[in-house]
Amino acid sequence: MASEKLQDYTVDGFHATTTATVHTLRIHLEPPGSVLNVLLGQSISLVCMVDYSNTPVTSFNWTHSGRSYSGQTFSKTITSKSDSGNLACTVQNVMVSTRINVWYPPEVHLEPSTDTITVGVGEDLRVQCVVDDASPSVHTFRWSHNGRTSTGSTFLKRNVTKSDQGQLTCTADNGHMMTPGRAAATINMKLDASSLIGNDDSTSKFKVIAIATGSVGLAITIILIILIICQRRKMRTAKPIENPER
Repeated sequence: MASEKLQDYTVDGFHATTTATVHTLRIHLEPPGSVLNVLLGQSISLVCMVDYSNTPVTSFNWTHSGRSYSGQTFSKTITSKSDSGNLACTVQNVMVSTRINVWYPPEVHLEPSTDTITVGVGEDLRVQCVVDDASPSVHTFRWSHNGRTSTGSTFLKRNVTKSDQGQLTCTADNGHMMTPGRAAATINMKLDASSLIGNDDSTSKFKVIAIATGSVGLAITIILIILIICQRRKMRTAKPIENPER
């Protein structure tokens, strides 16, 4: 599309008015928008559309991540986080752009950052699920521990018992049908002398019964030994019975 502009000038004393053609060009991207959110691994295709121009458009130039491309359509498979950035189409001296925002699953780890976490019976167990990277941000944390689930970025179990040994897993979800990030650790119990009569009620009862039974058995054995010793002493000190003469 072209617009006309009036211009005044004077030649040999005569005043005249004429019109001058102003070259105009307008373009836009399809799909439109200032930000284009794309899942990692997804393919994109954008078209540089000419709304109007009073001169023929013969070339389209694209720039993305420091590289140049040609053609009216820009197509690309998003294979890396580094594909995030500005995408611009230039026609003649007119430019239109959008920002590619790559979405990818969370990367997480646990703190303490060990494969095995050791905790003493009766102590508190506290583990944090730390997000190293995610786009968009993580909105849900879920924990799984011995068949039980909980939420929140921090797992807290007070006054742990021996039954709390097992696998602890955190999953972090940032939505959009992406695979949640995952991190896991094994929980081990640190046993000491006090755990003989520990916090596990059923285990403590068996231990108490075993100790009591052993003590009673030992006492009976000692008493029997004493009785046997006393009986032998009596037999040694007893006088022999004389046979009568015939």
